Amino acid sequence: HTSRMQALLDLDEFLILDKILPEVTRGKGIPQPPDIHAEGDVWRHTLLAMEALPAQPSERLVWATLLHDIGKPPTLTHPIGANDRIRFSRHYAVGAEMALGLLRRFNFSKKMTADICWMIEHHINIDDVPHMRAGHKRAMLDHPAFEDLLALHRADAMATWPPSGPHTKPVVFPELDALWHQHRTITSKSPRPNLKRDIGIDGHWLRQMFPDQLEQLDSAHIGKIL
Repeated sequence: HTSRMQALLDLDEFLILDKILPEVTRGKGIPQPPDIHAEGDVWRHTLLAMEALPAQPSERLVWATLLHDIGKPPTLTHPIGANDRIRFSRHYAVGAEMALGLLRRFNFSKKMTADICWMIEHHINIDDVPHMRAGHKRAMLDHPAFEDLLALHRADAMATWPPSGPHTKPVVFPELDALWHQHRTITSKSPRPNLKRDIGIDGHWLRQMFPDQLEQLDSAHIGKIL
């Protein structure tokens, strides 16, 4: 069984990866702040993040993890003083925009592309979710890719080694995990939205209001709409 890291290293050794995913290989030699990323450059961090994914990740989680830091090379700025450090200003937004073009190049579906780009753009601010305003928090938690974003966040953290050495235990985010568990519990108990029940729209009402538009639809199609 070949690990994800080894598969990427093999593709890189045979000069294949640079031809199909140059955005990823550009991370080679791109330094990171040593007080935060003792694991090494962006390329090394990406490999470790891929290795830290769960055993059976979704396709969008794998791609979002592979691409989550492609915005770092073009946004790299070196320290300009003794109290400064290496920075990657808005690399998450730049990376999401780059991923959009890359995924279109590979003919990914619009839905998959949107989800992966959303995950890349939010892989930094997910830590802020517990402290967001209620509406913004709910929008984040309701996003269909949030669970994968949480898994990306965990893999990203596991691939970030402190100066004392690599992580030896699974990374846990108690506040985020508790919030996600609570949200799933509440939403699983909530009834599925229903036009007829919620606002009185049913097939009979639609036929009265839009007879010409619905004359081509049978009752089964109308049932799917509702």
